[in-house]
Amino acid sequence: MSDREFSDITAEVDALLADSKHAAAFASARASLAEADREYAMGLAALRHALGLTQVELARRLEVTQGNVAQIEKRGDLLVSTLASYLHAVGGDVRIVVQFPGGHAIEVELDALTDANSEPAVAAS
Repeated sequence: MSDREFSDITAEVDALLADSKHAAAFASARASLAEADREYAMGLAALRHALGLTQVELARRLEVTQGNVAQIEKRGDLLVSTLASYLHAVGGDVRIVVQFPGGHAIEVELDALTDANSEPAVAAS
């Protein structure tokens, strides 16, 4: 078999998963992965919940409707200015650090992006 051929190992995996000797290890691994998902993949709604805010409260801060907040939280692709506004409204000091080869980095303050009349603050390091 070459490196480019597909090998169907479904039966072997199913047999391994059905083996009671490994059940505890699989359950532990699944629990660890679920916890990692909760820790590292916090979406905007989860962040808002963690900070004790309702969509209505956040909508007031953003000066939009509750429905707008719901739409923002469901989107997978946001404008940077929308994300900056949302995170600022929940109390965040929002910045992007752009890392270049050779260790050069530029920090962009996202809160400046929400003000159409200002230039984003940029700091080089």
